[in-house]
Amino acid sequence: MLSYLALLLYHASSSVSLVKKVNLEVGSNCGSAAIYQVTSFVVTPWPIDPNEVGEIIMTGIFHQAVHVDDIFYATTYNSQSTTALTIAVQESFAVNATKTFEFTSQFSNEAGSYVGKVQLLTSQLISCWQFEYTLD
Repeated sequence: MLSYLALLLYHASSSVSLVKKVNLEVGSNCGSAAIYQVTSFVVTPWPIDPNEVGEIIMTGIFHQAVHVDDIFYATTYNSQSTTALTIAVQESFAVNATKTFEFTSQFSNEAGSYVGKVQLLTSQLISCWQFEYTLD
């Protein structure tokens, strides 16, 4: 029985390409603003597949009371061209409020290196988080 379970586990782990993975922690802080502290950043699928619609989920805590106007998501391709998406939030948050922001993005089908940058904005930068990926 134990060897049968080991065989099943082996087949399950060797079939990883059939299952979309979730990256539980990807990226890093890219700004000096400390108003919203990112505590979790998830991109699915991971690794990113060309031309896939993916989901970006950012969770964090507000260290100041603030009104968030927009999420600004920019993708830079091969350190040259940038595409951008602005998502209206228009919501106020209290000190120590925890909030998860979720949105989808159509990933490119062009091979190359990418940097995705997610910013929370009002009249000032509230938060900045970036992640890198490569499409083959």
